Amino acid sequence: MPKIVAAALADEGATLPPVTPVDQRTSPFDGPGLFDGPGDIQALLRSTDWAATPLGPPAQWPEELVQVVALIMPSRMPMMLWWGPDFIQIYNDAYARLAGNKHPSAIGQPASQCWAEVWEALAPSARSAMVDGESAFLERQLLLIDRHGYLEETYWTSSYSPVRDDSGEVVGVLVASTDVTDTVVGGRRLETVRQLGTLSSSTTVGLEQTCKAAIRVLAANRQAVPFATMHVIEPGGRTARLVASYGVAPGRGFNPAEVFDVADVPDIANAVSSRTRLLVTGLRARHGKGPLDPGPLGDAVSDAAMLLPVNVSGVDTPVAVATLGVNPYRAVDDVYLAFFQLVARQLRVAVADAVAYESELHRAAVLAELDEDKTSFYQNVSHELRTPVALVLGPLQELLADPTALPDKQREILLSAQRAALRLRKLVDNMFQFSRVQTDELRAQFEPTDLAEFTAELAAMFRSIAEQAGLRFVIDVSGVTEPVDVDREMWSQIVLNLLSNAMKFTYSGGIEVRLHPSGEDVVLEVSDSGVGVPVAQQERIFDRFSQVPGRSGRSAEGAGIGLALVRGLAAAMGGSVAVTSTPGDGSTFRVALPRRSNWERLMPPQALERLGTSSPDAYLSEAASWVQDDGVHTTLAAAANNTLGRLLLVEDNADMRGYLMRLLSDDGWHVDAVGSVDAALAIGAAPDIIVSDVMLPGLSGIDLVRMIRADEQRRRTPVILLTARFGADAATEGLDAGADDYIVKPFDANELLARVRVHHELSQLREFVLGQAEDRATHAEDEVGNLRHALGSNRQIGVAMGVLMARESLTEAQAFDRLRAASQHRNRKLRDVADEVVLTGRLE
Repeated sequence: MPKIVAAALADEGATLPPVTPVDQRTSPFDGPGLFDGPGDIQALLRSTDWAATPLGPPAQWPEELVQVVALIMPSRMPMMLWWGPDFIQIYNDAYARLAGNKHPSAIGQPASQCWAEVWEALAPSARSAMVDGESAFLERQLLLIDRHGYLEETYWTSSYSPVRDDSGEVVGVLVASTDVTDTVVGGRRLETVRQLGTLSSSTTVGLEQTCKAAIRVLAANRQAVPFATMHVIEPGGRTARLVASYGVAPGRGFNPAEVFDVADVPDIANAVSSRTRLLVTGLRARHGKGPLDPGPLGDAVSDAAMLLPVNVSGVDTPVAVATLGVNPYRAVDDVYLAFFQLVARQLRVAVADAVAYESELHRAAVLAELDEDKTSFYQNVSHELRTPVALVLGPLQELLADPTALPDKQREILLSAQRAALRLRKLVDNMFQFSRVQTDELRAQFEPTDLAEFTAELAAMFRSIAEQAGLRFVIDVSGVTEPVDVDREMWSQIVLNLLSNAMKFTYSGGIEVRLHPSGEDVVLEVSDSGVGVPVAQQERIFDRFSQVPGRSGRSAEGAGIGLALVRGLAAAMGGSVAVTSTPGDGSTFRVALPRRSNWERLMPPQALERLGTSSPDAYLSEAASWVQDDGVHTTLAAAANNTLGRLLLVEDNADMRGYLMRLLSDDGWHVDAVGSVDAALAIGAAPDIIVSDVMLPGLSGIDLVRMIRADEQRRRTPVILLTARFGADAATEGLDAGADDYIVKPFDANELLARVRVHHELSQLREFVLGQAEDRATHAEDEVGNLRHALGSNRQIGVAMGVLMARESLTEAQAFDRLRAASQHRNRKLRDVADEVVLTGRLE
């Protein structure tokens, strides 16, 4: 047995067949012609001293060797021949490009010497082909080969085929190989990038969870990233906090502590300050092998790391810094740098999503806390207000109980106060109920109820108001004949709220109340022919504080909790509410309740606090105020011979309108009162002053101010706005529109009267001064300078002066003197002379 083969395969324990020495067999082929042809490898093979190799001169090569060499030389497939017991190498040009710096010394060199660093991995395939005569095929075989000056991670797909002589004896091994390193390494990197791209707020919760998930993805590809750390940079960029890591020991290098000053690790500090990726080298010389674990490819530890600051839009400093170890078995080429760039991009997207998600969670938590505070505030305020409201209503009811105890005027004033107090009680009670709905404290107390009769009684209370408004009112509850389990107080509030809403937004046509069974439910339908609700707003109409913009009702007042309360009350009884509506054609609200409720599930064992708000008085009085005549209500001054002037009052609330009319007429004003902007503009007589509420049905008081200021005849009429909105912004909006004053409700009556008088007097003084200025400009010879200044502002005279200046090349003073002289000579007003110049284009 040849000594080289025995040495190479001794660990296999194989018995090799006898091999005929090369110099004992001759080839009929002319050796030098074997390597003829173009190409570097052919030239190199021709110049090789084959006699110094175990193969000997090519002229003495056996026929099998010559044939195999002649086969592989022209092939574009990387192919190599291992011949004889020493596995002497011959390969083609395609294989030479894969051998790196092993070429050209590998030609004629024993394979065990050429591939010494991987021969242990290659020997089994050599034995299989040479000893056993069996082919071997290895796919994507990892070989750490030194072919570029360092131990390189490479992957090969190779076949090892035995070469036999005429007697069937194996005399060599034909190796066909493909370097698939780029495919394997690139595919693994792309998979890492893809998995990082799947990180989002739907799979991770918050910044820390996202960073930990990213580290888990990177750890699955330790071949490319042998170690990694992920530090969150606290706001300000001075402190770093470790979130996750692998392959790096704590206490040193990039992982000095759980929390540390960024300045303590200069590399991380540079990445934070520059906000760009940073390649750090020389780690082994700086830290040794201690802090870093070897990767899965071998014993070598990383000598370089890539620091990736994770920047998020809108944040001055990086949110996090990722430190990724560089594979010591791969060169940091452009492809490797592109991989790090893709990782940085995916981290940036994932972290940005996480930061946005955390911000939204924080915002939701703050809103939830504010919502809880708001709900608690409603509860506390409603409790606090119910006592003073009761103290107001009690004495009022006592005073009004005796119809003969008060004069008619005082009785009317107290009735107005009672209606306002009832409305306030309704608002307070609704706030309390609504707050209980929001905190899930509202529980129904069911009792079998003749729902048809109960609903008809509640609805019938609105009949007279509807008829007064000229509306058709229909009640049909005949479809329900059996008792239904409901909370009577809750049902009462549902019916009253829906009917009040229908009355508010219906001007003509009618309102229908229907009750009928539907499967296991009983359904209440309240339909109207009112203004309707746009489709885009129908899903939001039951949300709290939701009011449809531009929806004109009989009143602009409302807190936006009525329909939200209806939904909450229906839900508390196990039901639901819905709406169908067409703008301009009306709406239908449907409330569905189960006819038989699960008492054990819905009814608490103890009795709950009851508000006792089922009384319809507040709803009825408010609805009645909406349907009062919307024409002009005129009140003469208390002392007709001492009238201050004509005042236009625009106020939609009937009680407030009546109160202001009494207050102003007693002060000496002739008051014309209307409930809307349209009615105000329709009044023919020009008022001396206007007092208007801001919140009105349809057009607002601010719209009215803008229209008045755009009207040539009434633009100088003083306008005072009244509003319940408080704050500088609200006042600024009204004053910017052209209002003369802005008074916040509730106001002091004497202050209101004083402001109205002052603005009226200022208006009169302004008109007087303007009149005097015109008179002086026309008739006073000794005030020529004042004349020119006053009349220069008159548009017609100014146009006439411009005509003369252009036609006769006059100065402004000369043109004015011409007009004044003509006025004196003809004994005509200066305005008349100016009209003549404008019409004729000249001055006679």
